[in-house]
Amino acid sequence: MGHPCKSMSRQTQVTITVVATALVAVLSACTARQPMVIEELDEGTAASVTYSQTSIALSPDKIFVRANERPYLNLGAIRVNRNRNRQYFIWLGIWDTNYAINAERQPKEFESIVLVIDGEELPLHILTWNHEVIGTSKPVYKKIFDEALDAYYQLTLEQMLLLVGAEVIKVRTAGATPREFVPWYREENARSDLAEFLRRISE
Repeated sequence: MGHPCKSMSRQTQVTITVVATALVAVLSACTARQPMVIEELDEGTAASVTYSQTSIALSPDKIFVRANERPYLNLGAIRVNRNRNRQYFIWLGIWDTNYAINAERQPKEFESIVLVIDGEELPLHILTWNHEVIGTSKPVYKKIFDEALDAYYQLTLEQMLLLVGAEVIKVRTAGATPREFVPWYREENARSDLAEFLRRISE
């Protein structure tokens, strides 16, 4: 049996290489460790924005024929403080070739999700696809791909404390055929950053 790469077209090999390179570049960005938690003033909204430096990468726990067909999520924790009114959000960066091809910018399966936090289920409904609604003048997190979608869900402080202190975090989509996303790639940096985020918001 020949080498599997020989059966791939040149274009497919290039696409896979681009995807893999982009993922490694973003997910390894904290190798030379930057601050675990960023706290900055958003000059456009006068809000203080606090967020964990490294987002958690997730992907369905299944085998895909080609790497560029694998959907990915990035999950990040955010606190927005305006005039001492603190609000808590999770951000999902959603990359799925189906959405990119069909130009579906608000996929229905992400309108409602379930966070599975150490086995406990937390249903959430989307707040917005637009960062301005959460009180920031620009996106908080850098996306893996420009075509990826931004989705924001609001949490209470208690829910955020449970999330960032969890050992196991999964995301399940809604709809007739729900998909479950589990941690993918290395989690060490993301876990360390969430632990520091937990310390900050507990102060």
